[in-house]
Amino acid sequence: MARAADVDEFDDDDEALTWVGDEEQGRAAPRLREPEPAVAGAEAEPDEAPGSRGRSIATVAFVVPYLAIAVGWIFAVQQLSSGSASLFGEILWQFGEFLAMLAAPLWFAATVTLTAQHRPLVRVGWLALGLPVLLPWPLVLQFVAALQYAGSLS
Repeated sequence: MARAADVDEFDDDDEALTWVGDEEQGRAAPRLREPEPAVAGAEAEPDEAPGSRGRSIATVAFVVPYLAIAVGWIFAVQQLSSGSASLFGEILWQFGEFLAMLAAPLWFAATVTLTAQHRPLVRVGWLALGLPVLLPWPLVLQFVAALQYAGSLS
């Protein structure tokens, strides 16, 4: 004999999860379907997208130049000074230097993220465009001037 505490008032939970008209459409409780078993093996792995190998090779090939640009800006920033007498001007100058050092890694990350679904040539194009734009021009021009000066002495 069952005690009163052992009797569950909510034995009709299945009725609470059905909608009116489910029986008419031939499906009872459509939201409670059993999950389909996962297919093991090679079928579960997605096929490699066309061009993804080329995209990976292009990404790896551009890592070193972008890293060199970031390091170049670190050296260039150490040689520059604002020459400003105001505190506000100096703060803005240093913030600009900080952004210059972060520009190359941010461009690289944005390009890799935004061209994930595009052809490899699109990624290569954006990465190639970023190289001359983000080049540490103060350092490059100083190097070119030093070469010209050394050439004029001989």
